[in-house]
Amino acid sequence: MRDSLSPQESARPERDPASSLAPETQVAKSSVHGIGLVELERLQALADARTYRGPRCVTAVAFGKRIRCVRDRFWESPLTGTFNDFLITHLQHVLGVPFFQAQQSLDRDQQHVIFQWLQTAAEQRETLSREPHTGPIISAPLLGSVRELLALANDVLRLKLVDRLPAALLDRLRDRVAFQGARYEVAVAAAFVGVGFRIDWIHEPLHKHGEFVATLRDEQLVVEAKSKHRPGTLHELGDPTTSVKLKADVGQLYNRAVEKDPGGKPLVVCIDVNLPVASSTAEMPRWTESARHFFDQRSPSRTAPAKEFCMILTNFNWHFAADSRAPGGWHFNSFPEWTVAAPKNDDTYAALLNLFERYGECPESIEESMLRSAMESVGAEGPASDRPSPGAEGAPAAVHLPRWPAL
Repeated sequence: MRDSLSPQESARPERDPASSLAPETQVAKSSVHGIGLVELERLQALADARTYRGPRCVTAVAFGKRIRCVRDRFWESPLTGTFNDFLITHLQHVLGVPFFQAQQSLDRDQQHVIFQWLQTAAEQRETLSREPHTGPIISAPLLGSVRELLALANDVLRLKLVDRLPAALLDRLRDRVAFQGARYEVAVAAAFVGVGFRIDWIHEPLHKHGEFVATLRDEQLVVEAKSKHRPGTLHELGDPTTSVKLKADVGQLYNRAVEKDPGGKPLVVCIDVNLPVASSTAEMPRWTESARHFFDQRSPSRTAPAKEFCMILTNFNWHFAADSRAPGGWHFNSFPEWTVAAPKNDDTYAALLNLFERYGECPESIEESMLRSAMESVGAEGPASDRPSPGAEGAPAAVHLPRWPAL
């Protein structure tokens, strides 16, 4: 669910207020007027009409198998396998067998959370396989841990498809201490890729900078991503945050984010509040109240513009549910009335409004499910054969998918 808002725009006249301001000499030279409510409604309509713009995994059926291509590698699996099976196996391959094998000998409280999510997914799969049912299992309750695992696996695949998954980032994902920050950077990067941006990670160790440059139709943005660390979750020590302490508490993260130098490009700040779901009688979850208070305290003006032109708050909180049904995620966007630099293209704004609305979308999963149903209706699906995948001589070697979590 989304809530697109602009804190200072509710009382703003529709005409350009610059006509009633003091002479230009009294105005900051680097200020740019943001978008108003009328513009926001128009751009939201454009966003709603957008479809998935990200990379797709090429898939085909041949010789009784499903063959998928991820850049220079072919992956073979039985026709009965799902796209989620492929996502998890691909994640295992990318992170590497040694990483998962090293977790098996550790106590659970010392194991990496990715391995714990994988174990939960495997246990759920085993439980479902033992339950009496007729026909193939096509759906099951989505547990919090499984949702986290699938979201990570999908993000990794999207970045792999566009060759934007550097080794250093993978090392941080494998590291318990660095995992949470790296995980959110991967999520944000994959979200930008999914709405059509090209991303380029920034590697400049000598000064503070954003995570990556996002480009859409030759318009460039700098993106900074921060995730709030909470006790007792994602390898953090302490007792988990309770609903009594539900506060977004984004001030410090925001201040650290806007310290980054965007090099004159428009800046997007993404912050994950990382809070459990709490019951609320309002349409918005309770943590948004403290977030709105933070926005109300800020008053960007033409003489003191905001450093970012867009701030997006997310709450990827599925890990709090663990072995229970995964809750829905929340996000909302804020566009300051005045900013240092802003995009000019409508499509850029529409893509940003769509950024987390379509997060985690897997068009291949829907397409493959439809194809599987069609094949079953005509009796075309049978056991996978042992014949090799087709391809010209010298083509990339095929990767045969094991049944996870076997390593």
